[in-house]
Amino acid sequence: MQIRDTFLIFGVIDIIFSILVYIYVYESKVSVLAIRNIAHSRMLAGIGLLLEYFILTNPLVVQHNILIESVYVLTYTIFCIAIFSATNAFKLCLNKPKISISNFRIVTILLVFWIIIVSTQIKPGYRIGIFSSYYLIMSIVIFLDVSKNWKSISLLQKFMTFFGGYYVIFNITKIVQGYRHPDLKFSDYSNTNLVLLVFLVNFIMYFGFLLLSKEFIDKELITKANTDQLTGLLNRQSFFDIAEKIHAHQNRKERPLSLLYIDIDYFKNVNDQYGHIVGDFILTGFSKILNNTMRKSDFIVRLGGEEFAVLMTDTPPHVAVSVADRFRKEIESNDFITKDSKQVINITTSVGVYGETIVRSSLDNFMNLSDQALYNAKNSGRNKVFEFGK
Repeated sequence: MQIRDTFLIFGVIDIIFSILVYIYVYESKVSVLAIRNIAHSRMLAGIGLLLEYFILTNPLVVQHNILIESVYVLTYTIFCIAIFSATNAFKLCLNKPKISISNFRIVTILLVFWIIIVSTQIKPGYRIGIFSSYYLIMSIVIFLDVSKNWKSISLLQKFMTFFGGYYVIFNITKIVQGYRHPDLKFSDYSNTNLVLLVFLVNFIMYFGFLLLSKEFIDKELITKANTDQLTGLLNRQSFFDIAEKIHAHQNRKERPLSLLYIDIDYFKNVNDQYGHIVGDFILTGFSKILNNTMRKSDFIVRLGGEEFAVLMTDTPPHVAVSVADRFRKEIESNDFITKDSKQVINITTSVGVYGETIVRSSLDNFMNLSDQALYNAKNSGRNKVFEFGK
């Protein structure tokens, strides 16, 4: 098998793979940026490989130096964009911020770069060395991110990282070969054993990408099922499921637990006066302040309408009251400014608190007494924090 044949095989497989991923994402009706980046990278890689095959098998292209150089510029640019997209996909898989360069800018930078490289008649071996150096740098970026998150990443991601290490070795080899043999082309560097190894690693990576795509889509579907679409907080059903487990754990360990029931005061008046769009704006802003006030370990839910709840683990009642009052003051002092009309809207909130230093009573009791405390807070003038039994 010649190297040009592998370009054709891998190119077709890459394109088929990316189409399958696009279809999978479409059928799943979810949009995960990491998966789309994976699909983009494989589609571009497939196009690049088919261009390489076109160069090696088309006599017309080989006979015209300008034409072949132009195709090389396009091919190198496409490969580099594919690697860039794959790097961002892995970074997103690791919950790391992607490399923030716009698509237009990265395409322009890479296209201009390769036009300069090719037009200056740099020898083919050096081009391969430059390209492999770029590939190596991107691989190192991924491995650095992986090393920082090794304990938290999934087994599948570790598996793919292990096989991805082959690309580091492969690119180091290409850099050395390129600079030692500057007149050789990429197709001259390969032998049958290397082709078979490349095929094996790529097959494993394809399979890993498919599993990773399913893993991310499943997580996205679970997140959507458990999340309130407007505020991004937990929804009612998922909160109760979590609350049962947390309550049982705190009861078994004899640890403190507190529950806040929260209501926006006179929210119906906001909807009646300003409309439901402004009402949704208030709910979203209210949720952000609530989320920023509470700890990451607290479970925050929108129960429905203007009603919210917060389950605070390892938090005795007096601490929960202090946190709730700090939140109440944040809401009271905040100006909610609408985007379109620039109207300033001020609201207040009432909070009911019930907690136990050592959990003894049932979860239903927590909910009933927190609700009763909220009723007392609203009945005593609103804009208050009321702890049940105090």
